[in-house]
Amino acid sequence: MSRITYLFLLMMIAFSCKEGLKSSNKSAANSAPEMISQDIITELTKTVTSIDLISLKKNVNVSMSFDNPQAVQYVLSFAQDEKGEFDGTCPADGRVVFLQNGENSYDAEVYFSGNCNSYIWIKNGQRIGSSKISPEGIDFFKNFLKPNAKPLTDSTQTPH
Repeated sequence: MSRITYLFLLMMIAFSCKEGLKSSNKSAANSAPEMISQDIITELTKTVTSIDLISLKKNVNVSMSFDNPQAVQYVLSFAQDEKGEFDGTCPADGRVVFLQNGENSYDAEVYFSGNCNSYIWIKNGQRIGSSKISPEGIDFFKNFLKPNAKPLTDSTQTPH
């Protein structure tokens, strides 16, 4: 009988440890990572040759690519020298993929809805930092990622 009690006690301890890890991981995922190093932003301004902007909103089906150096610098300039605001309740509004000669160097999830204002920077699939998005950047993303007023038509259709 004592073996069953001992086994039951071990299972309860293991289960409670597992639950503790889950809740601590959830709280970490629900807050913005620490501020990204400005050295990384400086590196990106020197090495990024193109970017892809992708909407993650259900009602917006749009993506755009820039390889113009001024456009790349413009989007990078939205990253402020301040930790992003992210409370874990906001879905990502978009994603920016930073490319160096066609190779992915960094990604950033874009959050600007609700209580969130953040680039969440990603390298090799891992969140590595955050930065607040400037008001100009928020305006840019709101305009870029807004639903179309009229449904898009197929470009092969001719008007009647």
